[in-house]
Amino acid sequence: MKIKIIITTHAQAGSGLVSAFTMIAGDSSVFKTCLLNDSGIADFRTRLNALLASFQGEDILLLTDGKGGTPFNEAYKYGLEHPESTAVISGVNLPILLELGTTPLNKQPLAAVAQLALNAGITSIVPVDLTATDDDDDLDF
Repeated sequence: MKIKIIITTHAQAGSGLVSAFTMIAGDSSVFKTCLLNDSGIADFRTRLNALLASFQGEDILLLTDGKGGTPFNEAYKYGLEHPESTAVISGVNLPILLELGTTPLNKQPLAAVAQLALNAGITSIVPVDLTATDDDDDLDF
């Protein structure tokens, strides 16, 4: 079973991430987006639920921009209603998309794919030592 990956964000954040993924890695058809816009929460909820209904019976990974915001809250509600086939991760970023979009996922269980996304997101957030010099052997570009 192929896992469906849906990115839910405020405004154009999700489509911007997908655009950046496409620029770097090419085909982004693995990702679907549902964006909260000026049409409001009710409209967003309707569009998200329609998208989710189109994948009924399939495993779904919902990537949201921020915990507590409307995109997360609506994804969370869906996940509570469909816990056996849904995973929700807050804090979507480009490294998560790069990992998911370039790794064959078709035979992996949803929990493993969610963990892959989580690991990619966590390990991509690092402080940078701005005091390093060109002479340092440990510079990693």
